[in-house]
Amino acid sequence: MMPYSGIAETLEALSEENCQTEKVKIVANLLKRLPPEFLRPVVRLLLGKLWPPWELREMGIGQEYVAEVLASLSDGHTDAVRFEDDPGTIAQNLITNLPQQPLLPSKLDAFEVYQTFRQISAQKGPGSHHRKMAYLKGLLLNATPLEAKYIVRTSLGRMGVGLGPSMMNAAIARVFEIGECAVKEAYARFPEQGMVALIASRDEIAEVTMTPPTPIKPMTFRRAKDIEEYLGKAPKRACVAWHGGLKIQAHKVNDSAFFYTNRLRNATFALQDLANEVVKLRGNLVIEGEFLLVCDGEILPLSEVVRRINLKRSEQELDRGQPVFMVFDLLYQDGDEMLRFGYAERRKRLSRLVKGISVTDGGLSLAEETIPMTSQEAEEIYRNFQARGYQGLVVRDLEAPYTPGVQSNRDFVLQVAREDTS
Repeated sequence: MMPYSGIAETLEALSEENCQTEKVKIVANLLKRLPPEFLRPVVRLLLGKLWPPWELREMGIGQEYVAEVLASLSDGHTDAVRFEDDPGTIAQNLITNLPQQPLLPSKLDAFEVYQTFRQISAQKGPGSHHRKMAYLKGLLLNATPLEAKYIVRTSLGRMGVGLGPSMMNAAIARVFEIGECAVKEAYARFPEQGMVALIASRDEIAEVTMTPPTPIKPMTFRRAKDIEEYLGKAPKRACVAWHGGLKIQAHKVNDSAFFYTNRLRNATFALQDLANEVVKLRGNLVIEGEFLLVCDGEILPLSEVVRRINLKRSEQELDRGQPVFMVFDLLYQDGDEMLRFGYAERRKRLSRLVKGISVTDGGLSLAEETIPMTSQEAEEIYRNFQARGYQGLVVRDLEAPYTPGVQSNRDFVLQVAREDTS
């Protein structure tokens, strides 16, 4: 048994500490005392992230829920909870002042708290509101004031202690005496730190590889300062059209397709039309591209794309716009990571899988690419993209690998300035 009080005390210590190095030590001191089976739930409880970002699950508790639960405990008003910056502190004060205190100190078990939160998130359909409240109330009735503070914060997904992924990676590296860079690389390929901690405890951190359909953290691109920087660096690099869509990572595993946003949100349900196209591709794959909506030959704004992702299936069928997936990178193929290969090799393999460059045709297309040999040719590409209304272009170093979870220092994006039509 792992008392939840140890987690609450650790979180409180983190909230009172400003030095990042000391925060890492505080977390490491807790983790090093844990048996392996407690690592994943405890890391998740510390971060307030009780499941991976791609898991189709949500807590479904807002401040109104918390207000109702606290009001039922105190027979008080809920207005302060709705508008207070920190409902956790309100819960702490309320439990402190309850007229009937438990006879014994809290015996809340950390794993039971973790499982209760997951049970809360699993409640659906009629009566789920009351079941969620009952679970939360049960936790608070058995909690000390400090535990109540962090139970409420966890339920709302707002821990307020300044503990982020970088510090957790550093703590994992410290506990298991491995290089922090190795932990970061593992986290980029399997972006759920509870599992990374467990893998580190098994001394298997160097063995972490891409495992579709688990998404990886995407590589990002810096923005070019101006067109002059682009003209100086574009020659002999690939210039890839960017239409202003939503960047998507698609996984094909056997006869199934999965889609994830840059924040690793699972968007598979919203993109079933494109899934039917992806599963036609040969082999097991991870590809990257941008998701667009096209209506009457025009690309709809990004806001329409995001709205489409958030719609229910029945609403999507009535929504305007034809879905398009413009693919521009290949990250995995039939059991092999493509990350170590240069962009040119990845693009060559991708072009064997995906055909066509017409955005208006809908479905799955290969993103348009041109390789200028001179600055003059690079400017011509820019003007061409500008005249065609593209949002920008991505300049890719032909030899650069794909490094998940970091910003590339060899590739960049240039926003295309709109032509003055007045």
